[in-house]
Amino acid sequence: LASAAPGTMIGSATIMRDLAKENGGRPDASIWFDGTKLPLTETARVNAMLSDAAASDDSDMRNIAHIGTIATSASLAVAEKTGASGRDVLAAIATGYEASGRIGEAINPGNGGFHACVITVFAGAVAAGRLLGLTDEELAQALCLTSTSIGGLAMSAGVPDW
Repeated sequence: LASAAPGTMIGSATIMRDLAKENGGRPDASIWFDGTKLPLTETARVNAMLSDAAASDDSDMRNIAHIGTIATSASLAVAEKTGASGRDVLAAIATGYEASGRIGEAINPGNGGFHACVITVFAGAVAAGRLLGLTDEELAQALCLTSTSIGGLAMSAGVPDW
């Protein structure tokens, strides 16, 4: 949230927020520092943009990726819609963060030459899945859909072919 506050006035984030507000939709969750309610996915996306715009968000040093941005924006949006507790939100963020970090380590052992920003989406999928109470099978399907939405996963040399 602290990294999102300065992002509210940065041009790229303002454009994305204004476009999302113009499109409107079902009022599921609130845009941070604005209060406008939008559909769950739009809210999570806009809030993540606010957080990332100022480039003051966290980094997972295993992958040099800003995982917390996606885990937090997805978790808080889902929690607002579902009424999840603070404890559940923190657990979802931590679980999403760890899952994304481990996926990054598996894709790119040693962090050599691969830009790990693509793995951050897994944090949102896992965090949201936890808060929505997905079964293991449903979460596996969500992760598969997530990987194909980012262009698929490339396996590095030396990584087992699962």
